[in-house]
Amino acid sequence: MYQFIYNFIVDQVEQAKTRTLYRPPLVGVARADNPGLAQLKQIVGPSHLRPQDLLPEAQAVVAFFIPFTEALIQLHRKEAYISREWAEAYIETNQLISQICTALVEALQKKGVQAAWQPATHNFDTKTLASY
Repeated sequence: MYQFIYNFIVDQVEQAKTRTLYRPPLVGVARADNPGLAQLKQIVGPSHLRPQDLLPEAQAVVAFFIPFTEALIQLHRKEAYISREWAEAYIETNQLISQICTALVEALQKKGVQAAWQPATHNFDTKTLASY
């Protein structure tokens, strides 16, 4: 199942019609009953969701990261605060992550696997391209 999920995410990133360019995604899987996940409520805060909060019968958690290209990172480092390209990539990447999660849940359900995901939360103003 890991290989299916990994390949699915890689394909979604490669097929994405984004202005932002990416390096290959990183994908990890953990058992839903991993004690470290339960500790996140104490570390992050009481509102942090556990896998079982999203899907009571959860058995595994999939996490993925889509790294920007080195060129975008270098461009961003030239700015005192945040480059416009980085801010635009942030918005575009969050949209891509939502699309991947939605499509992955559908693909897993077709295989008889129940899945759920939680949209990313952030304090980023998409009009001014700044955090608040």
